[in-house]
Amino acid sequence: MLDDHRLDARGTLRFAKGESHFDIDLAGPGLMRLKKALKLNIGDIPAYTLSFAFVNSPQTMHFDEIKLQVGKSHVVGNIGLDLSKPHTLIQAELRSPKLFANDLKGLFQIYNFQHQIKR
Repeated sequence: MLDDHRLDARGTLRFAKGESHFDIDLAGPGLMRLKKALKLNIGDIPAYTLSFAFVNSPQTMHFDEIKLQVGKSHVVGNIGLDLSKPHTLIQAELRSPKLFANDLKGLFQIYNFQHQIKR
């Protein structure tokens, strides 16, 4: 059922230190079949590819070298979470030479977001 989607993950887990590092590559024709199989409450998106490095330690999580293409939209950058603070600190640097709301609207099931896009 999901033979048209691809997930490649390569990495290392260090259980004693609570650390991990994975390189992730995902691709697929959209989310419709995936969301049905996994019973996810999200909409559909156009064909996508996503790659990133996931680096985790007990106090931090990093999504580095993010490269996302959804339909005609492109996003690149990094996201980091610092879990050592009383409130999680999220830092992100994302860049997009092309970003189209219609490519991403299926990810958000919020009425206002989809309503604003239709205007």
